[in-house]
Amino acid sequence: MIHELGSVWSLDLLMVRLVALIYFIFIGQCTFALAKLTPAEQDWVNNQIHYANQLLEQEKYPNAEKVLRQLYPIVSSSKTATSNNRVLGSTAFLMGRLAYHQQQFERAVEYLAVARKHLQGAEQAKADTLLGSIYMAQGQLSKALPLLPQPSHFDGWLQRAEILASLKLFEQAALAMEQAFRFNPKPAEATQEFALSLYWQLPDKSKAIRLLKQITARSLEPKYWNYLLQLYQQQGEPKKVLATLELAYRKGLWHDHAGLVRLVDTYHYQGQPYIGAKYLETWLDTGKLPDKSEYWLKLAKLWLAAKEDDAAIAAYTRLAQLTGDSQWHVQVASISMVHQRWDKAQASLERALDKAQSKGPIYLMLGEVAFESGQLDQARRWFNQAVQQPESQSSAKEWLAFLSENESSP
Repeated sequence: MIHELGSVWSLDLLMVRLVALIYFIFIGQCTFALAKLTPAEQDWVNNQIHYANQLLEQEKYPNAEKVLRQLYPIVSSSKTATSNNRVLGSTAFLMGRLAYHQQQFERAVEYLAVARKHLQGAEQAKADTLLGSIYMAQGQLSKALPLLPQPSHFDGWLQRAEILASLKLFEQAALAMEQAFRFNPKPAEATQEFALSLYWQLPDKSKAIRLLKQITARSLEPKYWNYLLQLYQQQGEPKKVLATLELAYRKGLWHDHAGLVRLVDTYHYQGQPYIGAKYLETWLDTGKLPDKSEYWLKLAKLWLAAKEDDAAIAAYTRLAQLTGDSQWHVQVASISMVHQRWDKAQASLERALDKAQSKGPIYLMLGEVAFESGQLDQARRWFNQAVQQPESQSSAKEWLAFLSENESSP
């Protein structure tokens, strides 16, 4: 009889526990009256925590919410020993994560406060980090920074830099980025791009320049060299612009036509047309640049800027040969007249006269050359030709009057 009563009592107790457990699972609103979870109940709770964590990792937030809403009232109502504090803390942390992803930040803060109270060590650090991230996103830096752990590796510092940059705290983000580079001086290209975009926001561009110099020391990617040139130009450092272009050229960068011309133009703009002209002349002679009129015109102008008139005459002569344009013969004549090389000037003008559409100005110049070389009769003939051209008629009449006046003078 006693044995039968014991069996009935055990069966009844088991049914009570089972009913209570079912009630917790499907209703989730009652209080846990027992002082301690049984091993079976503890296993179920742990499994539910693990399952909810998996759902969160898979971003299945509605499913995770369903599990956690059933679970949290159970673990939060249990007045148990310290062994169950971790269960409550873990569940609260998952509730905080869920609220965070649902952008319910106030609820997330409440749950994470519970989690931090009941967790320890690495688990508490995770709750601190998530709570700190929420405060950071809300701009509450005074609350956030004490919670965020001091990074001890590259990714940690990079994450901190990214967070600070997203809040437009560029100075602080730059300091965090500097710490990250201590762990990994040669990060992936995406990280380099982030760091550059960050440094670019700083009034002082020295960090951006330093990083670009490090990158260009091991990379021929044109965009980084262009960034560096742009910064030097913004800083008003023409010598560094030129030195950077020279270095890039020596390393084999920008050997295309546009790159070569860019280097030449930079020499010109920086007041060194002679060096630019020597480069350009060499590239034309060796075929590195094609034998095109645009390059010969550039070369002629560089030689003129460098006060190398003979070299300029040679460039203009080649330009005239390539184009058949009379204006370049006229240009050769003009330079020759400056140096009183009358024969050279006359020969160039006569070549120009054969091809010129408008001959009046050339007749005038031929008249001036003849006059300066003492050939007055020849000069008068040229000016008589010029007076018949509308575009040179007025100047030609003045010259003819001048010659007549000189002839009548004793």
